Amino acid sequence: ALDAAPERRWSLDQLAALADRHPTHLARAFRHQTGASVGAWARRQRVLRLCVDLAGATPLAELAARHGYADQAHMTREFRACMGLTPGAWRRARR
Repeated sequence: ALDAAPERRWSLDQLAALADRHPTHLARAFRHQTGASVGAWARRQRVLRLCVDLAGATPLAELAARHGYADQAHMTREFRACMGLTPGAWRRARR
């Protein structure tokens, strides 16, 4: 679910129900397998999908909405935390 729809805000309870597991068990097993929390993994997947779209010329505000961010500033904060630079800087570096 996280990989299939990273723009969706999955709760741990929703994911646990899909996996037929208790939320605590799912969280522990997920961290054991991936080395990351469910939330960190979801944020990373969303940023990686955003990177694909940054190759085009779509305005950043539109990309923020498309990828499920509250606004462009929210997208920029998460992108910088994950990638170490802003979406605009990443876009310029790839052109």
